[in-house]
Amino acid sequence: MLFRSENMLNYAFKQAQKMGAIRNSIRKGKGNYAGFVGEAAVRQFFGMPLELNQNTYNFDVIFDDTTFDIKSKQTTVVPKPDYEVSVCDKNTFQKCAAYLFARVYWPTYAEDPLKVFLVGWYPKIAYYEKSVFCPKGGQSLSNTNDFIVKEDCWNMFHKDLFDVRERSEEHT
Repeated sequence: MLFRSENMLNYAFKQAQKMGAIRNSIRKGKGNYAGFVGEAAVRQFFGMPLELNQNTYNFDVIFDDTTFDIKSKQTTVVPKPDYEVSVCDKNTFQKCAAYLFARVYWPTYAEDPLKVFLVGWYPKIAYYEKSVFCPKGGQSLSNTNDFIVKEDCWNMFHKDLFDVRERSEEHT
């Protein structure tokens, strides 16, 4: 878990304003701020300057010669191991080596996100071998709530991801 800083929030807000609505966005640009908070948290975790903008359509960060696309979800609850991560089926063509998943904790009472949880990472090719396809309009993997999948996507449980503190050759 990472606590957010005012620098992170200011950076994320400016980046989100610049980006606007993007193609293939499930939330039509409304999740940009949380997405950039997640990216800023990853940069902080890796010891990278916020201003080091490596962001492309295909990936968000290069660390140790690995290209990561950061997938951030805004949440009002603290994540648990049986929660899921998703990659939208429209984004399967992105050219990255791995996905890194962040949960941006933003309770309804808060004006801005309070914390970021880096819930794990997974190599892209292996992700599609291990994840499960969830069709639009269907249920997610856990079927424990009434969540209806908004777009075709590929899901995995948090507990099946690799810890972000443990990156090794055997996983890439």
